Amino acid sequence: MPTPQVASPQVSLILPTYNEAHNIVPLIQELKRHLNGVSHEILLMDDNSPDRTAQVAEAAFADDSTVQVHIRVRDRGLAKAVREGVERSRGAYVLVMDSDFNHDPAIVGRLVELSQHADMVIGSRFCDGGGMASRWRYHCSRLYSNWFVRPLLGMGVRDNLCGYYLIRRDRLMRLPYDEIFHGYGDYFFRLLWHARAVGCSMIETPVFYRQRPSGRSKSNLPVLLFSYTWTVLDLWLHAGQPRWPAPGSDKPDTPHG
Repeated sequence: MPTPQVASPQVSLILPTYNEAHNIVPLIQELKRHLNGVSHEILLMDDNSPDRTAQVAEAAFADDSTVQVHIRVRDRGLAKAVREGVERSRGAYVLVMDSDFNHDPAIVGRLVELSQHADMVIGSRFCDGGGMASRWRYHCSRLYSNWFVRPLLGMGVRDNLCGYYLIRRDRLMRLPYDEIFHGYGDYFFRLLWHARAVGCSMIETPVFYRQRPSGRSKSNLPVLLFSYTWTVLDLWLHAGQPRWPAPGSDKPDTPHG
């Protein structure tokens, strides 16, 4: 018999997916263990994965109505998947993370606990206790985030590249979705920028990036570096004016995961 859906969950957890059939079931199972005692809904926003990620999740959680699977066939891409998840969410807090075990599911409880102290809680690799399995990527990301993004945008956040965060839904609803949710991970720069503009308080908590247990990353590092840099310069040069996507960063069917 299906689990009754919580009328008003505390947390809406959004999982954008693309070709994560081998990871999605153990990830959701682990997330539910760490959310034990916290009323929640899990929204899996799948970009019509060829490996049938959505169908695997639907079969595994058919009797659990707190897990909702949505297959997206139009206007696909990471930021658009997150936006649709936000629009479908009902929780007092929205929590967003990757679906490949790169973002450690063990800290979701800590994000929820810290939500009592700030409007937005960000998982940070660059706080004491944070890090990455890949030391090369860790040092490159830290230099880019703290020597380029942070000085130009004037924000105190140390890990501007994370994308593992929890935010009060009422605060999020005040932000300009059309200006924020396009492109890939560069949307997170715009989210931080606009959240700060409406007075959101932010804190960071350590997170260690794990290696994905199966599958491969869909990220194209040169393309991401270009679109991220374009976004930061656009925010810096045109503060207070509409934001525009980096050329080629918002194409339909851009894979993510």
